[in-house]
Amino acid sequence: MTSPEIVEVPALRVVGASIRTSNQSQIEAEPGQGPIGQLWQTFADLDVGKRVPNPHVSGEVVAIYHDYESDASGDYTLTIGLRVTSLHQVPKGLEGIEVPFQRYARFPVEGPSDTAIPETWRAVQETDLDRACTFDLEIYQPDSTPELVKAEILVALK
Repeated sequence: MTSPEIVEVPALRVVGASIRTSNQSQIEAEPGQGPIGQLWQTFADLDVGKRVPNPHVSGEVVAIYHDYESDASGDYTLTIGLRVTSLHQVPKGLEGIEVPFQRYARFPVEGPSDTAIPETWRAVQETDLDRACTFDLEIYQPDSTPELVKAEILVALK
């Protein structure tokens, strides 16, 4: 994998479903039964895309890793949602998250979602990036499918 591009990303807003978890919980789960997979199922079951007012024109689905207990090895909150223009009308049962302007290391992802995303996160963990552990993002293009995900992982930098 090539070195990540360093980018500055303006503030963005997301409305979606959240869980509190850890990488260890994901590792210990049966294949396909981890908390992250369950949250993706919740996102689909709640039909977030149709419930969210003020969707952003990009149509991007965003996974936000935030509220880190300490660093990437501790507990964190994961929110999966739709990018929106405003957090003024957050539907019941969902959360609104505002991600501030931040500098990130950008890792492009393309391939089957069940392998491409985990492989890219493994590559992130093998870098010597000075991670901020504030808001890490997975931004999915609207034409992504489980068979061919088109996304980018953005790792917040200090």
